[in-house]
Amino acid sequence: MRRIQAQSRKHKQLIMKSRALKTTFLLAADIGGTHSRFALFAVSPAQNALPPELTPVKEQWFATAEHGSFAELLGRLVPAGAPRFAPPGTVCAVFGVAGPVSDGLCRPPNIPWEIREN
Repeated sequence: MRRIQAQSRKHKQLIMKSRALKTTFLLAADIGGTHSRFALFAVSPAQNALPPELTPVKEQWFATAEHGSFAELLGRLVPAGAPRFAPPGTVCAVFGVAGPVSDGLCRPPNIPWEIREN
């Protein structure tokens, strides 16, 4: 329990610092047949360098098969009454999906539901 509280405190501190510095955020996810992994990164412009610096802020893993839809899986990121996983200022979300995507639709072979781009 202490580790979770420490991560939550650290998460809040990084978000407050990032807001003061006008940092934006990137939400990245790997949606696999067994596990789905989500990570939030603070994106800070690097001085005279590309690409920008990415600082890990928070991460969560879920068992993919325990969820009845992609929307339900995403809903786990923001349980009722909890702080948002991705704070205001999140400008981009990137999802890697275990399966082919055609016309904005993916029917992963090892996941019992489909994923749409919208």
